[in-house]
Amino acid sequence: MGLFTQKTEYNLNKYLSPDSFAKLPELICKYTDLDYSYQKKNDGCSLYPLFDIMSRRNAFVPEIDITVSAEDYPYVVRISGRPVKIVRGFMLLWFVFSLFGELLVIADIFTSESYNLLTLLGPVALCVLGFAVCRLFTKACFDAVVKVIKNEFLR
Repeated sequence: MGLFTQKTEYNLNKYLSPDSFAKLPELICKYTDLDYSYQKKNDGCSLYPLFDIMSRRNAFVPEIDITVSAEDYPYVVRISGRPVKIVRGFMLLWFVFSLFGELLVIADIFTSESYNLLTLLGPVALCVLGFAVCRLFTKACFDAVVKVIKNEFLR
């Protein structure tokens, strides 16, 4: 499970085949204005965001994995979402550079005679800000997609 991964699961009284979710990209686009592509898997499907018009799109739109468990009754639909690879890579660089900045500030504290607490907390604040922005925006998009799935399939 990743740092920004969102997960949820629902119990069903009926079995949904992976083919049932083929119309999801169309429904998600209709209700949320998010474009997704559909890829069928043996036990569910994956939805990948399409960034064809980047000026209108949100980079925090998550990749969605839907798994249908047909082993026991009631059946279980598991939905997980995480940011796309480019966002995960950007956030990794964000954290590395922020923490490197923190190390530089700490090294400067040991070499100088005075220090400023605000300078010490600056890189940490950048880490917290980056985490909060990525987590909140990814969760908001994930929740919008889950709402469409719930309204369409899990009533």
